[in-house]
Amino acid sequence: MRNENELKKRTIIELFKESSLLKTTLKNASHVVVRFILGFLNIKILAYLVGPAGMAMVGQFQNFLQLGANISGLGFSNGIVKNISQHQESPSKQHLIISTALVAVFICALLVGIAVLIGAHFFSVYIFKSDEYVSIVRFSGVYFISSSIVVIYMALLNGLEKLSRFIKINILLSTSGFVIALLAIYTYQLQGVLWAQLFLFLVAFIQVIIVLKHYFKGKKIVFSFVALSSLSNYGIMALVSGVLGPLTYFVIRRIIANALSWEVAGMWEGLNKISTNYIALVSMSFSYYFLPTFSRLTNYTEIRSEIKRSLVILIIVLICGALGVYWTKGFIIQLLFTNHFKSMEGLFFWQVVGDFFKILSWVIGYLFIAKEKVKIYLYTEISSSLLQIGMAYFFINAGFNITMYYGLENMIYFGIMLGCYHWYFGKR
Repeated sequence: MRNENELKKRTIIELFKESSLLKTTLKNASHVVVRFILGFLNIKILAYLVGPAGMAMVGQFQNFLQLGANISGLGFSNGIVKNISQHQESPSKQHLIISTALVAVFICALLVGIAVLIGAHFFSVYIFKSDEYVSIVRFSGVYFISSSIVVIYMALLNGLEKLSRFIKINILLSTSGFVIALLAIYTYQLQGVLWAQLFLFLVAFIQVIIVLKHYFKGKKIVFSFVALSSLSNYGIMALVSGVLGPLTYFVIRRIIANALSWEVAGMWEGLNKISTNYIALVSMSFSYYFLPTFSRLTNYTEIRSEIKRSLVILIIVLICGALGVYWTKGFIIQLLFTNHFKSMEGLFFWQVVGDFFKILSWVIGYLFIAKEKVKIYLYTEISSSLLQIGMAYFFINAGFNITMYYGLENMIYFGIMLGCYHWYFGKR
């Protein structure tokens, strides 16, 4: 019995030592740590200066910007990673992909910006229930264009596996965005925070433009429908996911505000910000590791082995992280928020349960993306969003804990993803 326990212990230790996922995460540690620290500082500043209601409004506007940026980016990011990594020996094909993506994304971002400019009054009233923020909404095109171009460039670095430059741009993006937000919120409080959101990508965008200008020196900017077609499958998957994600949070925040209050919606928003930051410690390297890895693997035995290995490691790490967050929830609230957020403590249990299953689901989701399982990916994403909204509406209006829907929905979602995984990959 003792020998069996020692063998299991050795096996787990070896699994951690040999894990490429952990090695990639450790290489990316500097960016993760910087983003983690700045993320929590940003939460503290927002909580202190704008309070729960203000935090909810900031969350609404951030989701609106994410929605517009994701539509502007056409969901090409994962497709660029896949195509660039596949054509390492053909710089001409890589150039065709990146050039086509840039042209398409710039045109789309411009059109989305014009549409928002025309409908600024409608969007201001719908987002904030006030026309006080029309001017801010009108300038959203700045964010759509800058964020979309930066994301395209980051995908190029990801596909080329330029990890050090990828990390540097991410650190620049995190630090410059934090400084811009800090100056704006200190000077203009809530209005300043909202204006700052539009310029978060500005410094990184300027650097990316300089790099791209050098890259295209002596080369033509071309557009190819063949290249566009090769990006389309990934575009459909990422676009649906990129639209449904912010839209789901947007709708649920409104459900909470209408059923309870903007203050309660702000506490829910604060909890989501905590989740986003500690989840980033685990998931920051997912797109950099899983997409190229699953794209390269063609043997079903190897795929199953990678999934099993990754899930075992993540389950161990996530259980430790979830317990740590739950046990220190009182300290976290005291550290990051103000007394106005104290009742948030009762929301933590279902939130950490939901985060646990959500991250595990992402691993299988990246496999579906890499293998271009478009129909099943769209089915699971749409089902998840509809389930979240439906369960949130029922549980919140029925007087249940406002995060219970989140924990239960992600448990169901992980079950669906596991079932789909075994259907496509388990039998072969």
